[in-house]
Amino acid sequence: MNSVTTQALLEDFTEPQIERSRRRKRATLPWRLASAGLGFAAVCVLGFTRLGADLVHGAGSLAGGGWLASAALGAVALDLLLTLLGLPISARMETVNRAWGLSNRSWRLFWTDAAKGFLIGAILFGAVSIGLFALIRALPGSWWIPAAAAAAGLVFVLSFLVPVVFEPL
Repeated sequence: MNSVTTQALLEDFTEPQIERSRRRKRATLPWRLASAGLGFAAVCVLGFTRLGADLVHGAGSLAGGGWLASAALGAVALDLLLTLLGLPISARMETVNRAWGLSNRSWRLFWTDAAKGFLIGAILFGAVSIGLFALIRALPGSWWIPAAAAAAGLVFVLSFLVPVVFEPL
């Protein structure tokens, strides 16, 4: 860290506070990297092999196998799989945060928060998947143009909604 950054930090924090922050970052870095690596690997495996398509079609077949069922239930199945893969690392990060005094929630609340996160993600992912599948069916040659505009709009809207609507949950 350069001296300008250190001087700026020392205006607001003491040296022991800065060192404590650095120790915590070192304690969490392996878990953050593992989480990012696992998420990236899972998305690559699901996206670049038949496993992802098979999962989506298999989930969709539970409700008749049409495009609407595949879009909605496939999104839920993908979200469930990715959530389950990430839970062990999330639980370990919760333990680290407790050791550093940054979390005092019960394990029951941790699992409740994880379930809420899954449900919110599944609903949003399902809705986006249905919209994307509908665009691909309606505009097979140029679906990506309205999809890009819709994605930009969704990011804009969610940037306001997430802190006010979803975070308090």
